[in-house]
Amino acid sequence: MIIEKERSSMNKERISPEVKERSRAVKFLLRFLIYAGILAIIWRLASGSWGGWYGWLYISLDVALGILAAIWVPLTPEMEQERTSIKAGVKQWDKYIVIPLSVWYPFGVLVLAGIDSRFGWSSNIPAALIYLATIAAVGGRIISTWAAASNPFYGRFVRIQTERGHIAVDQGPYRYIRHPGYSGLSIFLLCAGIILNSWWTLLANVLAVGALILRTVLEDRTLQDELSGYAAYAQEVRYRLLPGVW
Repeated sequence: MIIEKERSSMNKERISPEVKERSRAVKFLLRFLIYAGILAIIWRLASGSWGGWYGWLYISLDVALGILAAIWVPLTPEMEQERTSIKAGVKQWDKYIVIPLSVWYPFGVLVLAGIDSRFGWSSNIPAALIYLATIAAVGGRIISTWAAASNPFYGRFVRIQTERGHIAVDQGPYRYIRHPGYSGLSIFLLCAGIILNSWWTLLANVLAVGALILRTVLEDRTLQDELSGYAAYAQEVRYRLLPGVW
């Protein structure tokens, strides 16, 4: 009996990695199917129809780039917790920036663009400009994903992760600018309104980028004051968001 239990336990240990990987793949697929479904429903309700090819272009782009990010930046359990919860030490001001932006992007842009499409507030944006914006948006998201993949301390909220041995990162895009994740997201946001054929969404996203710039200023100041080695890193990498400019 004991031998059978030991064999059963050994078989479970052998099967466990395969089962876990299969389970992870299923959860991964379901998560993005649900996400795509939510975006589609939002677009349908806001725009009042299933038309508007630019809405589906945006949704397809956002989901595809999300899948790329999930594959490129595999999360450890502790980093998944870091990016999905509000932990001790999070700066209070950051909550007032991140939470509204998390709601606005990606859902708010679809609501505004859909309403714009329904009532025809914006004149049509040339298709060539939409395609160019799509290419730039992909580049922006690749930059932000590269930043997340290069920085093991890339959390959702600003905090010094002392318990994880937080240090200044100078790898990947951090060799060129200090906050490449925000640079990439800013590019994507500025292109999103054009992709969605909505000048009003572009204007709203300009305000969202303004919030990201404010966050960059506050986060950079926090890191220089509280993170050992960051001030020296900032002397070597001078620019925050845009090389040669700022």
